[in-house]
Amino acid sequence: MNGWFLLYAAGCMQAGLLALTLWQRRGNSHAARLLAGWMALLFVDLGVRAWALTQVPLVGFKPTLLVGLFPFLHGSLFYLYVRTVIHDRPLRARDGIHVLGFLFALLLTADLFLLPAGEAMAALRSSHTAGFAGRSVYLNIGLFAYSLSYIAAALLAIRRHRHHLRSTRSDSHPDALRWLVVMAVSQCVIWAVALGASALPGRMVGFSPDLCRGGSVGAAGGLLPVVERRGGKRRAGVSH
Repeated sequence: MNGWFLLYAAGCMQAGLLALTLWQRRGNSHAARLLAGWMALLFVDLGVRAWALTQVPLVGFKPTLLVGLFPFLHGSLFYLYVRTVIHDRPLRARDGIHVLGFLFALLLTADLFLLPAGEAMAALRSSHTAGFAGRSVYLNIGLFAYSLSYIAAALLAIRRHRHHLRSTRSDSHPDALRWLVVMAVSQCVIWAVALGASALPGRMVGFSPDLCRGGSVGAAGGLLPVVERRGGKRRAGVSH
């Protein structure tokens, strides 16, 4: 059986169970609900990837192409999660601005969704053979820059909140946010690995930009539950 199928299927089940657990938790916080939604997104992402591996390429191409754009949501979701943990307030309508990166990427690839699957696959292959002129290269660069900018914004928000706690001599200890910093650093490591993989020659056996993105999503899905358990007991003390 394909090793990628096992990886995606395991990550899908883990994300689904965690999403249900977080959503049904008593005294659910806004941050827990947001994380549940994030895990639900990972559930769909990895589930579609696992399903596509059991289908012929023409059948699984467009669903896989769509979830291949989901990583444009992960950076902004991490920032929103950090902000919600700090302030414990729900999302607002104006937070919809944080999905613009995903919508822009969707717009750039809209022609592939409108074409028949066979023609779209041929167009994508010709794009890859064009080297740095290929759209996948620009999408990868945009993805990494966009995601890392959100991680930087999240770290800045953490720094400001810790400074606020120290200056006001709050009962909440600034180090209570350290687990969020660990999450941010882990996200950076994941994206660095994905960036390094995407820079490898395409002639390498089994290499594909979509597999690279899927690996980063799977790593995030395995990391978040661990950090969530470590930080859960501290979360109530850092909001204000």
